[in-house]
Amino acid sequence: MDWLTQHMDDTDLNEQLLIVGQTGEGSIAKEYAGNLSKEERIKIAEEKIAEGRKRRAAEEIINKREAEKMQRFANKEMMIAKRKLEEGELDAAMALRKKEKAEFEAQKYKV
Repeated sequence: MDWLTQHMDDTDLNEQLLIVGQTGEGSIAKEYAGNLSKEERIKIAEEKIAEGRKRRAAEEIINKREAEKMQRFANKEMMIAKRKLEEGELDAAMALRKKEKAEFEAQKYKV
C-alpha cells in the first residue's frame, strides 16, 4: 500500500500491463513486415529450433562429462579421507597397544 501511495503521481500507473509476446490490444503486437512467405518463415523457424536442439544436446553431453569428472574427483577425495581416517585409527590402536604393553611390563617388574 505504501508503494501505491508513493507512485500515485507516476504517468504510467493506470496504463494496461502489456507482456512481451502477448497478443491482443496494445502497440507491442505488430504484423510481420518482411518479404518472406509464411512457408519460408516456418522453415527458418524449424531450422533455428533444430540448431537449438543440437546445441542443447552438445551442452548436455558436456555437462554430463563434467558431472562424471566431479563425481570421480569426489570419490577419489572420499577414498583419501577414508584412508587417512583408517590410518589414524590404526595409529591410535598401536599407541594404545604400546601403552598397555608398557603398563604390563611395569606391573610385571613390580611383582
